[in-house]
Amino acid sequence: MHSIKAIMLSATTVVGMSGVAQAATITSAGDTALIGASFWGFEELSASGFVSTTISSPDSSATMAVGNPVTRYQSQGYAPNIGTGVASIRTSGGPTQALEFTFYSTISAFGLNLFANDGSNWDAIAFDATGLAMESVRWTQGSATSSKQFQGISRAGIARVFLTGGNGDDVIIDDFTYVLEPAVVVPLPAGLPLTLTALGGLAWLRRRRG
Repeated sequence: MHSIKAIMLSATTVVGMSGVAQAATITSAGDTALIGASFWGFEELSASGFVSTTISSPDSSATMAVGNPVTRYQSQGYAPNIGTGVASIRTSGGPTQALEFTFYSTISAFGLNLFANDGSNWDAIAFDATGLAMESVRWTQGSATSSKQFQGISRAGIARVFLTGGNGDDVIIDDFTYVLEPAVVVPLPAGLPLTLTALGGLAWLRRRRG
């Protein structure tokens, strides 16, 4: 069982949801769409604060960009459902302007735990490699002590996930889980090796006759 190292963030809405279709969501970390997934529990983050930076996942297959200072602290029961004294990450110095996950290759599914969103709804928006918004999933406003809710999206070709909320709401996220799509190998046409061999032979004959 992973110990919970969470990220506590404040955010303002920076992406309009107009025209973004609501996805059929993943609702469990055990969803079959997440088989073979990479897991980012944020345990490796240092205790020092960091500002407007990009952080790599443990296996370097993804990055997380934050737009405002975040500092690790002891939660001391802020949200009882993560346990008293659990090390977390909390923003400071104003609302976060951006929280996004970018993948070195496209993914087919992702999910995460989000809770303590007592100030607003929160949305995760999936984009393709061209920057087109594909799908979104929403965590509806709850309470500061609401239970963790695991949600995500299963759809091929996701290149970036943007997480956003409104009203400068503090929120806790954890257990970001995602499935990298296999690299596409384009097979050679069946006759190509033979054609190349024949062309090489013709070139050799021409050189010999010359």
